[in-house]
Amino acid sequence: MLPNAWQEAERQREEEADTFASYLLMPLDDYREQVNDEKMTVDLLNNITDRYGVSLLAACRKWIDFTDRRVVMIVARDGIAMRVRASKSALKSGIFVRSGMQIPDDVLVAIGADERGFVSDRPVQRPAGIWNFTRGSEPVRELALVSEFLDMSLTILQFDNAVDVRDIEEEEPWDAFDQFQFNHRS
Repeated sequence: MLPNAWQEAERQREEEADTFASYLLMPLDDYREQVNDEKMTVDLLNNITDRYGVSLLAACRKWIDFTDRRVVMIVARDGIAMRVRASKSALKSGIFVRSGMQIPDDVLVAIGADERGFVSDRPVQRPAGIWNFTRGSEPVRELALVSEFLDMSLTILQFDNAVDVRDIEEEEPWDAFDQFQFNHRS
C-alpha cells in the first residue's frame, strides 16, 4: 500500500472510531446537558473526555455535529490542515476550511503550548484578517492544543452568531448531468 493510501486509510479509520464513540459513548441528551450551550473551553473539554472516556477529537466532533453555534475544528500537522469539521451554521455562513490548507502564521498554535499542551485555557479573541473564509474574514475566538507526542495541533474556532443563518439561502445542488448538457450545447 502506498504511503498516501495508508495515511488516508488510517485517517478514515480514526474518523470512524470517533463517530462510533460519539454515538455509543456519548448519548446526545446527556452530552447536551453537559455542554449546556456553553463556549468550548479546556475545562469543558476535560470534563467531557473524562465523563465519557473519549478522545478530544471525538468530544469536539460530537459538539460540532449538534451545536447551533458557528464553530470549526481543525486538526493540523506541520502547518497543514489534515482534518476539518465545521458546524452546519458555520458552513451556511461561508466559514469553510479545506483539508490540505496551509495554517496561517498568526494563529495560536504557532505560538506554542504550555506543559499540558494548551495554548490557553479559554478561547482567545482574535481580530478579523487572521483566518479568511468564503465570505471574507471576521473576528474569531481560538482555542488551541498542541500535542508534541502526536506531532499534531487542534484548533477550535468559535464565531459570534451575529449572522442569522436562517437568512442565508440554500444553494441549489449542482447537477453534473445538467451542467454537462449546458456545456455541450455551448
